[in-house]
Amino acid sequence: MKISRLIATSVVSLVLAAGASQATTLKLVDGGKVGNFVGGSIPGGTASNELLGPLGLSSSLAGWFGSAVELVGEGVLVAEFYGWEAAFKNDFNIAGSEAFTTASGGHLVTTPIGSPLATWTSGVVDGGTGTLVDFSFDTNSDADTIANGSENTGLRGFFASVDGDAKAKEGSAIWLFLDDSGAGPDDNHDDMVVRLSVQEVPVPAAGFLLVGALGGLAGLRRRKKKTA
Repeated sequence: MKISRLIATSVVSLVLAAGASQATTLKLVDGGKVGNFVGGSIPGGTASNELLGPLGLSSSLAGWFGSAVELVGEGVLVAEFYGWEAAFKNDFNIAGSEAFTTASGGHLVTTPIGSPLATWTSGVVDGGTGTLVDFSFDTNSDADTIANGSENTGLRGFFASVDGDAKAKEGSAIWLFLDDSGAGPDDNHDDMVVRLSVQEVPVPAAGFLLVGALGGLAGLRRRKKKTA
């Protein structure tokens, strides 16, 4: 009886340990330019930004300038391309590949959230306690690059806003609004809009441990019956 209780207690401990995985999130951190990681509202609002209205986002959308994006935990990254308004040809690159490209000149505005123009999905990525997501924007036909973690200074860079809680610095999805610094002071951050999200990886270990432990208890009971 004492052995059975000991095994049962161990089973519970193992299952809890296997199921208590680290929460997977995207986190906004200082992009490295001193004094530039500041909160604010997206410049111009819907009067200047052609994507906010169609996406149903607030005209005074809160968010962060001068930030970088980290992955915390293990998960699958998803990047969704929602449109642009820019004279330049711009690209969004992630994990070493060119995921999305705009046409030179003009604009293309998508329909509401949930209907991206294109989607990119990674395999399982482990960010540990915090690792910069490998993405960048190429602007003006590859003449310049704005990489995550560097050169993101506000007017030339991306405005980041956590989806669902615009004043937060961490969540499961983040909006990235690019300003490519072209055509003078048109600081509206709608030159390219990407939604970056992360999906947690299911942890099956708890189930396997439970099945194995229950099998062990059943075997112990059979052995007890044979020796009785």
